[in-house]
Amino acid sequence: MKKLTVLLFVLTTFASAQLRVGLDLSRTGKASYSVSNDAKAMFVLMGEEVPGTDNYTAKGLGLNIGYELMLLSLVGVGAEMNLPLGEECGNDDDKCYEPDTQFFGYGVAKFPVFPMVRGVVKGGLVMSTEKDVDPGLGLGFGLRVKPPILPVGVEASYNIYNLSKNEDLGFGDIGMDLRQGYFNLSATYSF
Repeated sequence: MKKLTVLLFVLTTFASAQLRVGLDLSRTGKASYSVSNDAKAMFVLMGEEVPGTDNYTAKGLGLNIGYELMLLSLVGVGAEMNLPLGEECGNDDDKCYEPDTQFFGYGVAKFPVFPMVRGVVKGGLVMSTEKDVDPGLGLGFGLRVKPPILPVGVEASYNIYNLSKNEDLGFGDIGMDLRQGYFNLSATYSF
């Protein structure tokens, strides 16, 4: 009986997995700088402006690939990878940033909104492949539409990634808090 219970649990767990592939249609970023007193003094001596807060927009699209494993179809765990497909920023475009590949491991909860429509809330750890960028907190929310009989569906979500980076300029430190927002539209396949 115990083996049958474990087998039933394993089968129902794998039966509620989901693969997701989509595009990041809109990617924005906000960088806030914290400058040490030594670095502020050096910027003033050089006649440069002390960095403050900048808003950026990424060019092009991004590819998002994810996998979720749901337990009891309400809560679960997931992982996704964001790959940049965008164009490179030009030298004259100072409000553009080039995002790097990022990995997001998270816990997920789904709740019913309408028939065939579920709200989705995600929270977890996001890591960047860029050198010297510290892992941070990632949050996401969205809507998932899936007919009850078909294994395919559509999901629209907005993810917020909070990353940080410290840079030693030789005459002081500059810390950068980068908040990135991704609007994503994905096709889902449940099995």
